[in-house]
Parts: sequence; structure tokens; C-alpha cells
Amino acid sequence: EMGFCAECTRKYNRDMWKRFSDAFQHLPLASVVQDEIFVVHGGLCWEDITMKDILDIDRHHLFAPYETNMEDLLWSDPLDVDDDTGLPFRGRGKNSVRNDAGCVFGEDVVD
Repeated sequence: EMGFCAECTRKYNRDMWKRFSDAFQHLPLASVVQDEIFVVHGGLCWEDITMKDILDIDRHHLFAPYETNMEDLLWSDPLDVDDDTGLPFRGRGKNSVRNDAGCVFGEDVVD
């Protein structure tokens, strides 16, 4: 095992990890500050969604369901440079760093 679950279980116990998970369910996935700055835990989704879509996400999961907007918001990452070309990364792509959880996205997606 790797990640937060394994670290928490190793340092404390499985019950402590479950308590963190329960607390995380009460934190927002994203927010908008002063009507102009979008703040998100992880990154963007494969598709463009609205704050209403985000607020409508069912948060009652121990793990984010696979290939959902919730998973994308938690695990997506920005990517500056395309490893294959060495050029600035554009668009969205698979997030191989996180076993395809979420996606990677280029600067052009947030402009």
C-alpha cells in the first residue's frame, strides 16, 4: 500500500485514517473566491463543469468513484511540459503519475 491511507495506518492505525476520511467528506471539493478565482483540491476535470455540478456531487464515498468528476477534482494535476515532446503541454491527458486517476492539463485549459 502507498499513499495517505498506508502512511496514516503505519503511523497510527486504520481507525485514524477512517477519521481523516470522514472529516475530508465535509471539506469542499472546490470554491470560488471573490467571484473570480477558482480554488480546487487537486485539479480540473476531463470536461468543463460548473460550480453547480461540483456542489451536486455525492460526497458520501470512502474513495472517490473511478472516472468521475469527484476523482478528477481530487487527483488531477497541472502539467507544464509534455515529456514526449519537451514542448509546453496543451489540453488534457491521462495522469499516468496517479495510475490514470484524474487527468493532467495544460496552461491553455485554465486561460
